[in-house]
Amino acid sequence: MSGGCDDMTREAIDYGQFEAGRDVNYWTLDRTLQYEARRAYPDEEFAWAEPRLEAFGDVVGSTIADNADRIDRHGPELHTYDQHGEVRNEVEYHPAQDENERITYEKFGLTHDAFHAPPGRDEPLGLTHTLTQQALLSYADPGFVCPVSMTTGVALVLDEFDDGSLDGYFDRLTSRDADEHIEGAMF
Repeated sequence: MSGGCDDMTREAIDYGQFEAGRDVNYWTLDRTLQYEARRAYPDEEFAWAEPRLEAFGDVVGSTIADNADRIDRHGPELHTYDQHGEVRNEVEYHPAQDENERITYEKFGLTHDAFHAPPGRDEPLGLTHTLTQQALLSYADPGFVCPVSMTTGVALVLDEFDDGSLDGYFDRLTSRDADEHIEGAMF
């Protein structure tokens, strides 16, 4: 593996130098995460993943962070009944949530790449990649990290224990197509 202890700084991140956590690349900022990722990934996986982690860290510190603020100010709305009084139980989310999901699931394959080969690779990446992306996402949108984590957890269970009868769910939990993607939950 590349790198060594000298690649990691033991100095705390001075968050005071940043304006509201914006316009920062959380991958380049977090030297400890870089060190641990370099240590945990197999070398060839890290070489492939590092530029993607840098790109994800950048979008987390800009678009995702901005969207998370909008989403927090305009939380989901439950529409229990339709105009005729029929139960519909539909939840309406702010459109920024859709953008964050497209970025996370479709563009960066957060729940896909541990189970299926991402574009540009012949093999899936290990869970180290998924967990590293989740760590980056948690800087800006810890509320969104929950369904992302639950989705990965459900996919892991299905991948390990499903007899094939739930393949359709597994495929949608791990889809890179945001329109087909579904999220896992804990009940």
